[in-house]
Amino acid sequence: MTGIAGLSADGLLLNPTAVQAKAALTAAMSAAHDAQAVLVLHLLAHGTGQQRDPADPVRHLVCVWDTVADAIDDEPESCGWNPYGDIKRWNDPGTVDT
Repeated sequence: MTGIAGLSADGLLLNPTAVQAKAALTAAMSAAHDAQAVLVLHLLAHGTGQQRDPADPVRHLVCVWDTVADAIDDEPESCGWNPYGDIKRWNDPGTVDT
């Protein structure tokens, strides 16, 4: 994989911030789309599940370099990365992540 302009070098993305992780995922999905290829994503990380309302699905937030210890959302104050929400929004830009 090539690096993200201004954010990373070529190759594996190690210890990214939430912005770097999101940019790398978006770039990889765009490259696979443009090449009409299947994207296989391997993510080695830890995270936490959050469910604000029992009726809502559990959101899995990945801990990245700038995430607080107990991330509760993907807003700037927590910086939990929600790759599943990013993939949903990329496939359907009108999607609202709950």
